[in-house]
Parts: sequence; structure tokens; C-alpha cells
Amino acid sequence: MQTIPALLEAFRNMFQPIVFLTVFGATLVSLAVGVLPAISGALCVILVLPFLFGADPIVAMPFLCALLAASGMGGSITAVLTGIPGDNSNSATVLDAFAMTRKGQAGRALRRATGRTLSRARKSGRSSRVHMMYAMPARARW
Repeated sequence: MQTIPALLEAFRNMFQPIVFLTVFGATLVSLAVGVLPAISGALCVILVLPFLFGADPIVAMPFLCALLAASGMGGSITAVLTGIPGDNSNSATVLDAFAMTRKGQAGRALRRATGRTLSRARKSGRSSRVHMMYAMPARARW
């Protein structure tokens, strides 16, 4: 019966204003860094990780997750506009979206890349929830 109080405490920690501010800041930084070619979200996390050793984990973990998650969108901006993938996950975006940019449809290509990034985020969140519900209790017993 300790599950409900722990869940309420997790929600209280998750919805603190400082967490929202750090996630917003990390998203902006990750979009800006994701535009740079050859700097992926994982590299951005690696570069920031030494500065977060003394930080509160309730703030640091969402910060790192936002850094990693938003870099794909920044990389797709570079892939659409210049034909150079900003992140390794955007190499397929170059093939279709840069051709659309050459035809004068850059706005449409950016909208499609944004929609694709958001749909990938929804699918990965869904699969993570399924994994947490079914696989984690088995691993905890093991």
C-alpha cells in the first residue's frame, strides 16, 4: 500500500516550477545544438553530464531527457534547409525533405519533419509505458 503515496510524491516532484524551467531551457539548448551538424543529442548529454554531478536528480534527469529528445528536431531543421543531417537520425530526412526544399516547399517539409518527430516521440513513450508495466515487475523479482 505504499504505491499511492509514492506516486503522489513523484507527481509533486515532477510538477515543480524549476523542473518545467529546466526542461524548457534544455529543449531550447538542444534545438540550437541539434542544428549543428555532427553534434547529436547523445554528444550533447555527454558534454553536459559532468556539470550535473552535484545537481538534484529530480531536476537533472528531466534536463538530460529533454536534451536527448529535442535534438532530433534540431537536426531535421538542418536536414531540410541545407541537405546536411544535423543528427544521425535525420539522414533519411535529407533524401525527401531537401528535394522538397529545392522545389520551393521548405515550409511543408519542415511541417512534415516536425510531425514525424512528434509521432516518434508518442510511439516511444507508448512503448516505454508498456515496457514499464510488463517487463519491470519481472525484472524486479529477478
